Amino acid sequence: MMRSFHIFRYQILPNNRNFQGSIYDGKTVNDVIAEKNNIFWEAISNSDPFYKRNSETVIRILAEEDDIIVFMVGVEKKLKKNTKDFKVEKIDTWPDSIFVIWNNPERQLIAVQNNPAAFSTPSVLLKRFEKNINRQLSIYQLGIYSNPIFDKNDFWELIASNNNSIEAVEFTFLTPNMASISQTLTDDLKEFAKKNNSVENKIELRANKGHSLSLSPNEPQTSGLIDYISNGGGATKVKLHNIRKKVTVGNTTKEVEVTGLELEGLNANETIAIFKSIFDD
Repeated sequence: MMRSFHIFRYQILPNNRNFQGSIYDGKTVNDVIAEKNNIFWEAISNSDPFYKRNSETVIRILAEEDDIIVFMVGVEKKLKKNTKDFKVEKIDTWPDSIFVIWNNPERQLIAVQNNPAAFSTPSVLLKRFEKNINRQLSIYQLGIYSNPIFDKNDFWELIASNNNSIEAVEFTFLTPNMASISQTLTDDLKEFAKKNNSVENKIELRANKGHSLSLSPNEPQTSGLIDYISNGGGATKVKLHNIRKKVTVGNTTKEVEVTGLELEGLNANETIAIFKSIFDD
């Protein structure tokens, strides 16, 4: 069996860095930031992470380790079947998607199987998960924010092929708390976001009317920002001359295809090893 997975990065950020006093169980903001991954893991255990009103789902844990868990999420669907006596019969079916979380503080990755029979896009299931988990995290003044991982060359190829037609570029990036992907960001951008108590930050560059922006991968601030965003730290849009809508870069989420993936009969260690290899692909 061939399964396709979209890869996302998530970050766990404080809702209010300036909160004074204790938040919950006597914890301060610094306490919950230090314990954010443990709090996130507890939130998964203490909730139905894929619940949605008026949509019945079933969950099975295929494998679990200290910092990684593999869910199979099935959702009830109704199929129409034409019978031999020219009637229509409704049949219950339960298509499923695999949902994997790697809660290593320096990785923080999610893989969602792309199975339109179950969920129209992987993002649909991911947003459902975020909504439920954020209810739990809000107790600690925390929130989870995820973005797709994409190839940064998609951005630079778009810029190069429209070199004289770049009207504007919009960068949206999360205030970083992952050293493994935020090293490319300049210190002034990091500090600016943190000191202003922001979670999501937006920078827009716009050329004078009739002119084009000049962007280069050799410019450290822009290049570093795109490196961070493409690693799941945000999103970017490009506005071209004579095109009404902005082009979202990164719609082509990193996708990993696994051929011959048969999970039945595997032990937990074998299942975990398969999905770690997907993240490292």
